[in-house]
Amino acid sequence: MYDLVALPSAGLRAAMRNPSDALLCADVSGLRSIIDDPGRHLRVSVAIVDYDMPEMDGLEFCRAIRDLPVKKILLSGKAGLEVAVDAFNDGLIDCFLQKQDQNATQALRSAIQRLQRLYFDDVSRPISNALELCGTTWFSDPAARDLIQHTVDHLGMAEYCLSTTPPGVAMRDDAGNETFMLISDRRELDAQIAAADARGAPDELINQLSSGKSQSWFPTPDGRYSADYYSRWQAHTWPADDLHGNTHWMHSLIPVGSALILDDMRKIA
Repeated sequence: MYDLVALPSAGLRAAMRNPSDALLCADVSGLRSIIDDPGRHLRVSVAIVDYDMPEMDGLEFCRAIRDLPVKKILLSGKAGLEVAVDAFNDGLIDCFLQKQDQNATQALRSAIQRLQRLYFDDVSRPISNALELCGTTWFSDPAARDLIQHTVDHLGMAEYCLSTTPPGVAMRDDAGNETFMLISDRRELDAQIAAADARGAPDELINQLSSGKSQSWFPTPDGRYSADYYSRWQAHTWPADDLHGNTHWMHSLIPVGSALILDDMRKIA
């Protein structure tokens, strides 16, 4: 199982508002290539190290990779328990397990999942901070993060990737099937309604958006309605549920079609 938060490095660019003000922005122009690149799975997030190894013991190995961001689990026997506790307290390892424990296998699985999440939180933090400058604050809202993690766990997703255009999370299961969670706030919904009204959208679309029970995203430069979708707006509009966190969010789970959303946005990026 992979537990991944990824962003295309090529999609981060500096946009200068003025000579003294640089703003990082993100798009999904490279997200599809990132998702489909099997080489990204070669990155090690958690190292499982046995204390009893020939030539070099587990702690020596952990010291050798101390400067790497990888999380470390030390497997120890009874004789190495005190040493493992000291190593944990010193920050040399992130977790230790006793090999003779009857529940060692399940404990190891749980530790790997927990440390994978911590690892990706660590490596994603600079990106999430940059995204907050762009107004993508849902990524740092605990309520939204809890919802995303619950959805990933409930649906058995193998990985998920953050997207800013469209705003939300692209998820993929072990079989490669994709689901997209579209996330927006009331300001974005109001902008969707205003654009639909100004661009002559069908009354039914405007009424659905105005009800606060649906949201849209169109493959247009601003993600909002255009006349090209007058007869096809239903394909880009989904039921939405409320989420109350730092602000009032709306989220729609799109089981089929996330690939279309991302591919459409890649074409116009």
